[in-house]
Amino acid sequence: MAKPSRSAPAVSARNSEPKSQAAIQTVISSRSGPLPTPVELAAYNELLPGTAERIITMAEREQAARHNADDQAQRADISHRDEMLAAQKAHTRSVFVLELVGQIFGVNVEDTLQRMSVTLAAVSHDAWAADVCATP
Repeated sequence: MAKPSRSAPAVSARNSEPKSQAAIQTVISSRSGPLPTPVELAAYNELLPGTAERIITMAEREQAARHNADDQAQRADISHRDEMLAAQKAHTRSVFVLELVGQIFGVNVEDTLQRMSVTLAAVSHDAWAADVCATP
């Protein structure tokens, strides 16, 4: 039979020492834009003199190209809207003219029918005059 072993006391010399804590810090940085940070620009320039100036010039050219493309798109949009407006005006004008011609034609037909009815009645064709007058 085996003898039971004795366990060590719960408090040890280690527990009385102050504990040191370790901290982990994570730094996340982000930026947006065509240019690196000033620190990065300085590092580029240190590796290859003149690089910072070239990067800035490149960003300026890119911005100018973007502005030019935006301007062209806006001009094209304005031109398209002007063309659509002109087409709508032409359509409206043609519809107006067609309606006016229709009204004039209708008045002339009605006037002609009334004159025919009066003429038929004058020459003693009352039945025909009534028929012509009743024509819608």
